Amino acid sequence: MFEEWVGGDTYREAMRDYLARHKFGSDNSDDLIATIARVSGEGETLGKAMRSFLDQPGLPLVHAELKCTAAADGGKGSIELSQSRYLPYGVVDPGNSQWRIPVCARFASQGKSSRQCFLLDKPKRTFAFDGGCAQCVMPNADASGYCRFTLDQGDFGTLARQAKDLAPAEQLVYADAISSAFDQGTLDPGVVLDALPTLASSDIPQIALALTGSFRWIREQLATDATRPALDAYATRLYAPHLKKLGLHKLPGDSDAVTRLRMGVIELLALDVRDKVCARCSTPPRAPRSASTAAISISTGSIPTSAALHSRWPCRIPASRRTKPCRRN
Repeated sequence: MFEEWVGGDTYREAMRDYLARHKFGSDNSDDLIATIARVSGEGETLGKAMRSFLDQPGLPLVHAELKCTAAADGGKGSIELSQSRYLPYGVVDPGNSQWRIPVCARFASQGKSSRQCFLLDKPKRTFAFDGGCAQCVMPNADASGYCRFTLDQGDFGTLARQAKDLAPAEQLVYADAISSAFDQGTLDPGVVLDALPTLASSDIPQIALALTGSFRWIREQLATDATRPALDAYATRLYAPHLKKLGLHKLPGDSDAVTRLRMGVIELLALDVRDKVCARCSTPPRAPRSASTAAISISTGSIPTSAALHSRWPCRIPASRRTKPCRRN
């Protein structure tokens, strides 16, 4: 994260300087921070930023929102960043934690992509970026930041349409952003379902299976007997192609990734969806239905939004004692 902010060459130069100055000796984190601050030219600004991560617990959550001025004013783009501590639903941060967070974001507009870094050193700041207004933002470019990010629901939807163009590491933090926001009760189930097709098509098990936990909970706790078959069909059409390709049994030479993906898909389809897996594998899968079709009951209101669900869910544990969302207890 700090390497991305000061630049890779500068960071490597600082590390070489640090190792040369302290070889065969003892030192502490102050020495390392002082060296990086001196070589990078960032001085106390960098020192305070690094200390904000070392001297307090927790993980920052960065909320990003794109802004754009009117065309008459030049159509200039900016990004509003705000921070808080990431905590599960029902848990309040007693310390009002604040960090100095290097945020490197990737902006997409008209088929072009650009990357720019900022230092979020206040609870909320707005930064202008080059290249005019952007249609889409990935707030954790290259997955280099030690933080979680979140977006408004509409911006998550826009990012979902660009997810296929993200690098694998970015797809992984994108999936984490969706599942963590859903856990907090700030994201509707339909956004989770809309994100599934791109992620499910990955051959990397950590990406392909990243949202299956959220899907399971939507299926078990939100869907009704009438709507659950649509969700089951949706999951089968997304994940059955993996079994058709990999088969049901481990083969000589299978990598660990292949084995993990196979087992994860079998667990989802056989134990959760309860599909006749072998029969499905022998039948060419149809094209996946759109998430909107699978989530039609959500859009019509028969399945509550995450916020409504969390506000009325009958938890037996008092909010002051929860350490995880109700749905995890």
